[in-house]
This record gives sequence, C-alpha cells and structure tokens, in this order.
Amino acid sequence: MQKNGLRSWLPPFLTLMLLSAALLVLAWVVDYLIIHRFWITLTAIVPALLVLQHGLYLYLFKPKITRDVNAAVEPQAQGRREQPSAKDSAFMHDYVRRTSFREQAQAQTDRAYSFTAISLGYFLPTLLTALGGLVPAYLLANPEALQVLNIQDPAGVILGALGAYVYVIMMLGERTFQRDISTGSAAWSAVQLFLGPVLGGVVAEVLLPNSQLTYFTKQVIYFFAGLAPRPIVSFITRTVQRFFADGQAVPTLKIIPLQTIRGITQRVEDRLYEEGITDGYMLAMANPIRLNKDTPFDLRQIVAWIDECLLYALVPDIAAALQKDGISGAIDLAYYWEMGNNGTPDKNKIKALAKRINVNEEMLEDIVRRFNEDAQVQLIWSMYQSLGDN
Repeated sequence: MQKNGLRSWLPPFLTLMLLSAALLVLAWVVDYLIIHRFWITLTAIVPALLVLQHGLYLYLFKPKITRDVNAAVEPQAQGRREQPSAKDSAFMHDYVRRTSFREQAQAQTDRAYSFTAISLGYFLPTLLTALGGLVPAYLLANPEALQVLNIQDPAGVILGALGAYVYVIMMLGERTFQRDISTGSAAWSAVQLFLGPVLGGVVAEVLLPNSQLTYFTKQVIYFFAGLAPRPIVSFITRTVQRFFADGQAVPTLKIIPLQTIRGITQRVEDRLYEEGITDGYMLAMANPIRLNKDTPFDLRQIVAWIDECLLYALVPDIAAALQKDGISGAIDLAYYWEMGNNGTPDKNKIKALAKRINVNEEMLEDIVRRFNEDAQVQLIWSMYQSLGDN
C-alpha cells in the first residue's frame, strides 16, 4: 500500500520511535539491576536497534508494487492495438486473467508489507536480539556468575559470547548498508547471541579439556565457536554421518545449480541459500514478493531469474536450445500462444520454432499451451508488465 504524506507514515514512525525508547529503558533497567556497566549495556543492544531500523525502512520506504490494476493494459494493446473490446473474446479472456494475477500480486504485497507482518518479522526479533545481546554484556561485567555453573574453563563461555556478538554486529552492519536484513537474519542474530556462549561452553567443557593445545589456540577456538557456530556443528555432523554412511550408495541428485542461471554469482547464491532456495527448481516456484521484501535484489532481477528457472524446470531437455533461439525464459515461450489474431495461438510460428530447435511440432505446441496456462508463469508475467510503473 502506498504511504503518501505526513499523516500516513507518522503513526507507525512514532510507534517505532516509542519501541526504540522502550529498548533503551529496558537496557537501563537491566543495567541498573544486574549489569552496572551502562556503556557495555548500551553496546549490547546495538544489534537490536539495527534490526528495528530495517523494519522501519521496509514498512515506510522500500519500493513496492503499487498499481491501479483496473488501468492495466495488455502488452498487445500497448502501441500495437487499441484497448480490447468485448467482441475480442480470446483477447479479453487473457486480459482479464492477467489482470486477476496482477490483483493477486498486489494482495500479496499488501500482506507482506503490512504493519502486522513487519511487526512479527522484525519487532519480535528486535526484542529477542536485545535480550541476546545483554547476555555477553552481563558475562563481561560479572564473570564470577559462571562459578555457580561449575564450568571448568569459564573463558569458553565468555569468548563464545564475544565471538557471537562480533559476528552479529558485523553481519547486521554490512546488511544495513545494503538494506538486506531479512526476517531470517534478524531471528538468527538473536539465536546466535544465545548460541555463542552455550557452544563456547560446550567446547570448553566437553571437547577440549584434555587436549594438548596451547592456551592461545584454545582461546581462538572458543572465540570461533561463537563467531562461526555452523562450521563447528557441521564438522561434528559430517564426522558422525561418515561413520554411519560408510559403504552406502549415494543417490544421484536432480538439481539445477543456481549459478547456471544468468546473473547468479556465488554471493547471490549464498544469499538465496539463506532464504531456503538451494537450486533452480526451488527458485522457479519461489514467491517473488517475499524475495523482494527479504532480499536486496531488484524485483525486475528476481522476476528474470524465476522466468529463466521456469524454462529449465519445466522443459529441461530443450531449454538450452530455446535460449539459443532467443527464448530467454518462460514468458517468451508462453507468449507464442497469444501471438495470433485477438490473442490466439500462432501455430505457424510455433511450427517454425519447432523446426529450428528440432523438436516435434505437436509436442512443442502442447508445451507452449501449458506454459501459457501455468499459474507461476502468469504471475511473473503480470508482475513484469507492472514493473514500469515503479
């Protein structure tokens, strides 16, 4: 929904400012009661303030799909024909259907950027991140508190907490610069602030008490357990899996590597992994609205990636041949079904395309029809037509 004028964004802005003030009051109360080092306490809630700031940015300022869907005009009508009349039944059918998908995209956008969705996605993690940040603050100010836990080497807990804080503040700082704090990274920040001291303590208590490591090496490992807990846990997991999977056959995976899609680099692939998208099949059926909200990538780029992935996912055997012929993605192929008069299939062009890529004409015609009827193809097609208004 579009936020225009002072009156529209002032209430949520004031709400967020009150929440920021509430965080500062919470930090002061905690410091007054148990920490007694205010600058340490204030530093501890910086990650929470970064998460809160991004929630404010998403709700008020990030560009969204906002368009009068009733004024939408089909591409056939733009510069090539007049607004479709009721007599052109085939053309009107596609016009109405495309308009329906635009309405669905707008409805998804309204839900994704609503104050309720932003509150659950960012304001709750803000509170958890603040509480998680106060853990290393308390341990730094009161290291004697670890004595009640009877931990053999308290340095593991303290350094693990510091490692977690360093990672979270670096990650959130970089992502704030890129406008890329997702709901997942916000929640993970809170989790890591709690996980760091726990994993550091486990490493100190269980894995390293009898090892022949130098003092410096042990301290580095404790810090690394908080800084990068995933490699530590993954190392243990792989070791156990190799033990149990010894001699078993490894199944062949059918995947579309993300970096085979144009424009997806290693950095982009890593970012998509964070959203749970690990291959091209998953990206083909991803929700473009959610990806646009949770990642820094432009909506045009997301739609283009999904468009190409759909081509490889639905017709993997001829996708490369189609791209060599200039069919960049699913939208281009689906458009063959509307290239004739009044939005009807142009079977002559489909036949010519089948001849050029050396496939059966009837099979290609059926593929084009199915592409034109596919809901995901229609959704990104309707969104692509709306992008020019942003």
